[in-house]
Amino acid sequence: MRNLLAILGAVVVIAVGAGWYLDWFRVHRGPAGDGKQNYSIEVNTTKIGEDIHKTGTKVQEAIEKKVHEVKENTPSPSAPTLPEMPASTSHSDTGSPYSLTSHEKGPELPVLNPDMLLPPEVKPPQNR
Repeated sequence: MRNLLAILGAVVVIAVGAGWYLDWFRVHRGPAGDGKQNYSIEVNTTKIGEDIHKTGTKVQEAIEKKVHEVKENTPSPSAPTLPEMPASTSHSDTGSPYSLTSHEKGPELPVLNPDMLLPPEVKPPQNR
């Protein structure tokens, strides 16, 4: 609740400061009867409306400019192209250029020792 009040207070202070700076209102002090002071506030609603309209126009132009820049810098999407298949002279019954025929030999694979695939033996701990 304290944070909400602090935010509300900050918004009020900023609004009053901006309104004073932009001539949205003026405070006049004058003498009143019996030694008292008289304060009056003059609010310039036409100036407030003009400033809000100008700000809205500037924000809209900035957004349109940014959207235009993004559209210019973004490449247009094109249809994906598939890589070309290499030409092959030998085809099997399936017609695939990658299938092996009987006279072609595939790559040689290394021979693995089956003992290399087994985990090393774990020796049980020795009691002393």
